[in-house]
Amino acid sequence: MSHLDVPGYGTAANEELKLGCWGEHQDGSLVFVASVENHRVVFQIFDLSAGRVIEYRDAIPQIDFENKFSWSSPNKIQSGPWRWKDKTPFPWDKVIAAGAPSGTGFASVQDVLDHAADIKASRDRLIGGTAAQIVASDLKLQGMELLREEIERLFRQYGKRPMRRLAHELSDAIVRRFGGNNPPPPS
Repeated sequence: MSHLDVPGYGTAANEELKLGCWGEHQDGSLVFVASVENHRVVFQIFDLSAGRVIEYRDAIPQIDFENKFSWSSPNKIQSGPWRWKDKTPFPWDKVIAAGAPSGTGFASVQDVLDHAADIKASRDRLIGGTAAQIVASDLKLQGMELLREEIERLFRQYGKRPMRRLAHELSDAIVRRFGGNNPPPPS
């Protein structure tokens, strides 16, 4: 049976997200769950929409994964639904037929650079951007250029301690959103 929600979320709440679950995007791209450990999901994307296979691995907190890839989530990826399967084998033949190369690496530096640009474009489209972009979107922040002169003026005006505290609070926000460790606040 397939769902438009990640196993364990929304309409698929009676299922379990685990190794081997996979989803297919409306454009034919595939996502394969490689691991679910400590509330983090390690997954592989096989973007088949670009005329060649763009393959990469990523890991994000499980709650973010469920929200991004579940169609009933208000925080879903806007590029279209993923149809999730947890009881059928991953369609490796489809990936191979689409031109996935044999082997474990790239032949040249240019191949790596080309693939990196493709991965970034695919990741932005299918997952929703970089960690900084996701945090900014969640907090409804708007970027602005901060010049060195402005930073120096803030240091003169407020001193090192408040500026270090600000940096620590920003770091805390990122850790809360994506997990990890944060050093203790400056004294």
